Amino acid sequence: MRIERVIDAAVAEAGGELFDEPPKAAETEQFLSSPCHHLLFAYDDQTGAVIGMISGVETTHPDKGTEMFLYELGVVATARKGGCAAELVRALAALAKARGCYGPCCSAPPRERCSCSVGQGSRVLRHVGRCRR
Repeated sequence: MRIERVIDAAVAEAGGELFDEPPKAAETEQFLSSPCHHLLFAYDDQTGAVIGMISGVETTHPDKGTEMFLYELGVVATARKGGCAAELVRALAALAKARGCYGPCCSAPPRERCSCSVGQGSRVLRHVGRCRR
């Protein structure tokens, strides 16, 4: 599997099934044009098909600095339980670190350690970065 940052709206559309709803052209362009918004796709080594995606958004707060929020994570059904989600989270964590962020983290109700539920998702997030609660 290879993971690449998406910078082209047409590429984002190719992974449309991974989003909650099909990507909208204007919103996709706006998201991709912001230096603080990040979209990564995972591609199958054999077929080249998009098998997963993760999006992250940097946000800065006066007393906390800049953190990377894991905004959305999706993996096609046929690639689940194969480590794709964990690799995407690790890739976002590496990007966060390279950009001087702390994180990534995701927001979730207290009972759920992580709403992105990466198999044992909270463990993945604990390994690569942890939200302050």
